[in-house]
Amino acid sequence: MIAGWNYNTLDRAIFPTRGVAHSINFEAGVPFGKNKLQYYRGTYTGFYYHPIYKSFIAHLNAEFGYGNGYGSMTDLPFFKNFYSGGIGSVRGFRGNTLGPLDSTNNPIGGNVLAQMTFALIIPNPFEESLRTSLFVDAGNVFYRRIKLSDIRSSAGVQAEWRTPLGMVLTFSLAKPINKKAGDRLDAFQFNLGASL
Repeated sequence: MIAGWNYNTLDRAIFPTRGVAHSINFEAGVPFGKNKLQYYRGTYTGFYYHPIYKSFIAHLNAEFGYGNGYGSMTDLPFFKNFYSGGIGSVRGFRGNTLGPLDSTNNPIGGNVLAQMTFALIIPNPFEESLRTSLFVDAGNVFYRRIKLSDIRSSAGVQAEWRTPLGMVLTFSLAKPINKKAGDRLDAFQFNLGASL
């Protein structure tokens, strides 16, 4: 079972300058027929853009998620876990490596997700095809409950280039602010795809 709600007042789909976008999604595994999975999983994602001065724009992004098992299942199925780290979450840390680890120190995700970004979009001579911003990220994934001492954070600069084909290439250079021994770092990252 899957359900969702979206609300969007952004002024444009690519490189918005003002408005908000909210998305709430819920899914559940209901034991029926051969399906024995009993779980629920909900997520919230929000974006906010607000012009500050001339072409300077404030951008906030938040994402929260929670899931668990019910009935005969005591945990969220492993393939439904949340992951964090990398572009789209906490930059400066290798993609999907934050949070709980298994016995061999490999990331296994978690059933609780909390991550936020504050960015200042700064003007440049190529604003129609290139967007640059300074950012601070914070967040992580957790098992059962959020532990503030495990929050990771980073700061850096990001550039998004809208190619002539309409695709968006994203490049970021980030330095972790709050890290712990064993964290897998990745200062330079890039991604291909649309970005809010």
